Amino acid sequence: QPGRHCILQGVGEEICWLNNGETRASLKSRSTTATSPQRGLMVTPMKLGLLTDIHEHVEFLKVALERFDSEQVDQVVVIGDLFEMGERIAETCRLLEEAAAIGVWGNHDFGLCVEPDAGIRQRYPADVLKFMASLRPRLVVGDCHFSHVEPWLDAENLTDLWYYEGPPDDRNKLERIFAAVPQHLLFAGH
Repeated sequence: QPGRHCILQGVGEEICWLNNGETRASLKSRSTTATSPQRGLMVTPMKLGLLTDIHEHVEFLKVALERFDSEQVDQVVVIGDLFEMGERIAETCRLLEEAAAIGVWGNHDFGLCVEPDAGIRQRYPADVLKFMASLRPRLVVGDCHFSHVEPWLDAENLTDLWYYEGPPDDRNKLERIFAAVPQHLLFAGH
C-alpha cells in the first residue's frame, strides 16, 4: 500500500518502512490530529500506552504503568501474553484492571480467555477470569490494528497464535500483512 508501513515488535524493536520519503523523525513532529484514510473523517488524537508479552513480570509492568501515568496516556493497550506460569497472574490482571487496560489475548493466554474449562475456573480467582475474558482476538482503535499475531492469521485459532516465521523483513511478508486489514498501523506481539 502507498504511504507508511510501521510495525512495532516488542520493547525497543521498532521496524519502520516508509515508502513515501518521510523519516521517522518527521512523522513524530506532525500534528496529532489526522484524517482517517478510510472515511475522510477527523480522528481524535489519543496517546496509547502499549504492552506486549508481559508474562507476569509484575515489576516491569509497574514501571511501564508508572511511565504511562507520567506521560498521561489516554489508553493502555495490551497485545497479548500476560500469562506465564500463573504464579503472578492475579497481580498482573489487577494492575491492568486498575489501569483500565484493554487489549487482545496471546498464545499463552488462550486457555484463560476462550471458554476456560472447570479446572481453570477453579484454579484462578474470578477477577482474573473476568479480566482475561475482556481480552479479544483483535482490536481496532482508530487506524490501529492490534493482534498478538500477524493479521492474516486467525487469532481465534490456537495453532495460528503460535505461528511465527520471524520478523516481516521482506516485501512479500509486508504485503501479506498490510493486505489483510484496512488499518495502516499494525501492532503485534511475540
